[in-house]
Amino acid sequence: MLAHRPARALMAAVLLCCASMACIARDYATDDGRSISHVNSGIDLAAGSVAGDLETVNGGISIGDNSQVGAIETVNGGFTLGDSVRIESLEGVNGGIKAGRELRIERGIETVNGGIELGSGAEIGGGIETVNSAIVLDHARIGGSVSFASGELDTGTDTRIDGDIHVEKANGWHRKQSRKPRVVIGPQSVVRGSIVLEQETELWVHDSATVGSVQGGNAQRYSGSAPRS
Repeated sequence: MLAHRPARALMAAVLLCCASMACIARDYATDDGRSISHVNSGIDLAAGSVAGDLETVNGGISIGDNSQVGAIETVNGGFTLGDSVRIESLEGVNGGIKAGRELRIERGIETVNGGIELGSGAEIGGGIETVNSAIVLDHARIGGSVSFASGELDTGTDTRIDGDIHVEKANGWHRKQSRKPRVVIGPQSVVRGSIVLEQETELWVHDSATVGSVQGGNAQRYSGSAPRS
């Protein structure tokens, strides 16, 4: 029995090493359009890559500049997207999104928890749907609606939202949020649909912005670069 102990110890060390490596992001540089799927590791795609769908459970997804991929999805991890990235859709649960300039998403964004910060010039074919998030846009084009329950939305300058802005009724622990939701429609921005407020919301609309009807609340107008705190 003693003779087997070194082998068992070696095997235990190997397993421990594998477990510790499981959540390390794996680097890829590909131009063959293949899909990549993992469970316990992140995905790090080099600049200029062409890939299919990217999917992981526990880990973030990072995509370098000028890359083109299919749908990207993770459960526990954030998204870091470089400049001029093209993707089909983005779906996440627990993790933020930080994108560089000129992001293009063919369909839309669906998340639950985590901030969404899109660099200047983003174009989203569909909408942005989240629950608890701070959404920051600038010179963006959103083809669908933007909805959230807790957090805030700042359109920045010259953003166009073709659908509605929907602040949904807070459910569960979101009812206990210390601060009411906040929506800021910035200079030269346009909301072609309605602004629907299902809970008390701080709504600011710049004097140069254009919005549809406001349902469930009242808008406060402001001038200058930002509304008062």
